[in-house]
Amino acid sequence: MLHVYLRIRFSDSISVNDGKKHLIKVLSTGSSKDIVVNSKSQNMLCGFHKELECKIIQFNEDKSVDMEMVFPYCLSGANVGVSELIGSLLYCSVFSFIERYVILDFSLDETSELYKGPEFGIQGIRNKSGVCQYPLLGTILKPRTRIDIARQNDVLKEILETKLVDYIIDDELVVNPLCCSFKERIRNYSDLLKSIKNNNNKNILYWINASADIELAQNIIEYSINLGINTFCLNPISMGFSAVKYIIDKFRGKALFMINNVGRGVITRKSDYYISEKALARLSRLIGADAVYTGPISSNYPYDIQILNEERIALQNDFCGFKPSFAVTSGDIVNCVNITDNIKAIGSNIMVQMGSGILSYDYGDKLNAYKFVADYALNDAIANEIAFAFSQKKHVDSLEGDYYMKTQDPNIKRAKQLNELLQKQLYLRNEYKNALTLTRDPQETTKFNTELDKCEDTIIDFMISLLNLSDVLDNIDEHLCKEVLVITQSRIVEGEEENQIINEIIQTLKSENVVQIVDNETNKKIDNLDINASINNKIELTIPIIPLLLNYKMELSLEVKQRLNNTIKKLLNLVKKEKK
Repeated sequence: MLHVYLRIRFSDSISVNDGKKHLIKVLSTGSSKDIVVNSKSQNMLCGFHKELECKIIQFNEDKSVDMEMVFPYCLSGANVGVSELIGSLLYCSVFSFIERYVILDFSLDETSELYKGPEFGIQGIRNKSGVCQYPLLGTILKPRTRIDIARQNDVLKEILETKLVDYIIDDELVVNPLCCSFKERIRNYSDLLKSIKNNNNKNILYWINASADIELAQNIIEYSINLGINTFCLNPISMGFSAVKYIIDKFRGKALFMINNVGRGVITRKSDYYISEKALARLSRLIGADAVYTGPISSNYPYDIQILNEERIALQNDFCGFKPSFAVTSGDIVNCVNITDNIKAIGSNIMVQMGSGILSYDYGDKLNAYKFVADYALNDAIANEIAFAFSQKKHVDSLEGDYYMKTQDPNIKRAKQLNELLQKQLYLRNEYKNALTLTRDPQETTKFNTELDKCEDTIIDFMISLLNLSDVLDNIDEHLCKEVLVITQSRIVEGEEENQIINEIIQTLKSENVVQIVDNETNKKIDNLDINASINNKIELTIPIIPLLLNYKMELSLEVKQRLNNTIKKLLNLVKKEKK
C-alpha cells in the first residue's frame, strides 16, 4: 500500500467531508462524475482493488487540512514503477475544488522487486573514499564556461595535495561542452587523480556528471568505467525519475550514483502547489541514489535546519529496508558558519562541496579551517553514538545515589565511569564550539591554536580513559580513534622511543592474526607500512588502518587487541608529554 501525506485546502464551495469524497471518487474512478459499476462487475474485481482510504490528520489555521491517502496496490507503482507512483502523488492537484495541494511525504508498507534502493549507500561511499566517519569535503570543478583545463589542473593539484579534499565533482551543468568534451575532461582528471594517489596514498573520488539524454548518459558511464572511474551524478528533474532509475538499475553493482536534483525549486519552493524536499529526497533514495543533494543552508538559498532535518530522515532513517543515502550540501558555502549550520542539521553523514568557496583565493587556509569545522565542530553524531552505547550498559538508567560506591558489580562501576566520560565528551564539544568562534574568518586560523591544543588534550585524555577501562579496543568510536591518530601525527617528533612504539604497532598490524582476516584493501594499506620509513610517514599510513580494524573486533584475537590497546596508550601518553 502507498501512503501519501498531503496538505490540502478545499475551495469555499465545498466542505472538508465532501472534499474527501471527491478525492476518493476521482482517484478511484478517474472522474469527478459518478460511474456506475454493476454488481456482477463489482464481484469480478481482483483482490488488489481495495477501497482507497482518506484520513484527516489535523486541521490547520489557514483552513487547510493534513490528510493521509492510502492507495491500493494497483495504484502504488508496485507493478509499473516510479512513473505510476509519481502519477498517484500528483494526480489530484489539477481539480478546481482544490485550492492548495502540498505533498508532504509518502511511505510504502512494502516494496516490490522494482525498487531496490541504494546499492552502496553511505558505507559504500565511505569504503571507496577511505573516510571512516568524517563528513566528506569536496571541490566543484569551476568555471562551467571557458574551461581552461590546464589552468584547472594546476589549481586542483595544489588543492588535492593538501590531503584535505576527499572528492572532486563536475559542475551541475557541465556534461559535454564543445570547449571540453566529456572524454577529454574525464581522461584528464582520471590521470590527475591517479598521480595524486601514487604520490599521497589518498583515494580521491571523481563524481562525473552524466545528466544527459539516456544514450549519451550511458556512453559517459561506460567510457568512465573503462578508465576505472565509477562515481556519477544524475539529475532526475531534467532527465526524469524513470530514466534515472533505468540507468541506476542497468549499472547496479558497477557504479555509485549521486542525485543532484538541480532545478527542483520549480516544484519544491513553497507555494499553493508543491512537493516537499523530504518527499523528493525519499523518491531519490527509492530509485537507488547512494547520495542526494539537500539544502544548503546559506544566504542565497531558502533552506533551514528543519528542512534539512526532514531530508536527513528521508535519506537515512529506516525506509523499506533500504541502505541509507549520503546527504550532499552544495551552494554558496563560503565560510565556516555555513559548514557548521549544515553539519548541525545533518550530522556526520554529509558531503560538503564548494566551488568558489575553495577555488577563489587562499584555499590552503580555507581548507584547514573548513576541515577543522567539518571534523570537529557541533558533530552531534559522535556524542549521540557514544550516549547510545553507554545507555545500553547494565542498570545505567536505574541506579541513583551512592549505590555506585557501595556495589562491587564491575558492570555498574564501569557504567558510572562511562557516564562520567560522556559528560567529559560533552564538555569537549563545548570547547570546540568556543574554538569555532575564532575560525569564522579562514585568514585568522592561527588564532585558535591555543583553544585547539586544549581540545586535543581533552580528546587524548578521553581516549586514554576509555582504553584504561578495558584491555582491548572494543567499544571505542571509530571517529574518535581516527581523530586521536590525526592529533598524534601533528604532534609526534622523531625519536628513539617514538619509533619503538610505532614499530610495535606496525609489527602487530603485520602479524598473521591480522592479515588473515582483513580484506584485500586493508591488507594493501598494511603492506605499505615500513619500519624504516620516517615516523611521520608511518603515522600517516597507520591512521586509516586502526579504525578499519575495529570492523573486525569480533575476529581479532584477544592478544592482538591487547597489544594494540597497550601500544596506543603508550603513544598517547608520549605525545601528550611532548606537547607540554
